[in-house]
Amino acid sequence: MDLQLQNNQVKQIRERAGLIYVFSVSGVDIYRRKDWQRIAWAVLAGCRGGAVNDLGVWLATAYGLWHLPHGVTGAASSRLALTYTDASATALQSADVLGMDADGSALLVVTAAGVDYLPILGEVYRYTAAGCPGACAIGGGRIAYAVAAGLHLLDAPAADWTAGDATVLTAAGSPAILSDTVRALAWGTDLFIGTAAGLNIYDPVAEALAAITSPLGSVLDVRTLWPAPAATATGGRCAFGTSDGAGGGQFGILASA
Repeated sequence: MDLQLQNNQVKQIRERAGLIYVFSVSGVDIYRRKDWQRIAWAVLAGCRGGAVNDLGVWLATAYGLWHLPHGVTGAASSRLALTYTDASATALQSADVLGMDADGSALLVVTAAGVDYLPILGEVYRYTAAGCPGACAIGGGRIAYAVAAGLHLLDAPAADWTAGDATVLTAAGSPAILSDTVRALAWGTDLFIGTAAGLNIYDPVAEALAAITSPLGSVLDVRTLWPAPAATATGGRCAFGTSDGAGGGQFGILASA
């Protein structure tokens, strides 16, 4: 099946309530999961990815977040409205959005100045630090985000926080991730961590870390993750994509660890 995409440079894929949201550099395309029929799309040049929560569809750009309400059909470009910028009432630390995720009514946003957690619109808590590459994930009352070397994991905060409030996972730590270069993060039941050297799966309850370099094949730079909601280190499925840095790579399904 050939999908009708605005652009084949796909940044992220999200699923919610029977719909698949494909974010590319040209915006978002929305499909029914049952037949992959495209039902809506929105054009937004320079889109870096996005997220979906109870409040709608969110698109990340270098100049802020854009919001698309649920329920639109057809071409929805006119429905896009800039919401969070440096001049807003609940400002992000920077309008330069590098990555984001969403869950329920909450948003997790990584910018050039740090990480912003919004449990609801109008309320924001911050981690201030330049150099976060953009990968982040929110789910089950926990957040995770990549830092310059490794990643931070913590319960959803109720105040501004620092690195000392987080569990820090690095290649030199114990347990150790495969690489300090974290490319992608996604929650199933456990946290799936795509790195430049393979895939890790972290159980935050047991504080245990599984390392997966096979069946990823010879290309271990994991850039994209899409785990099933209940996926863990010992069961469930996770789709992944890798890159060799030269336009090649692979796509696969990890059935279990």
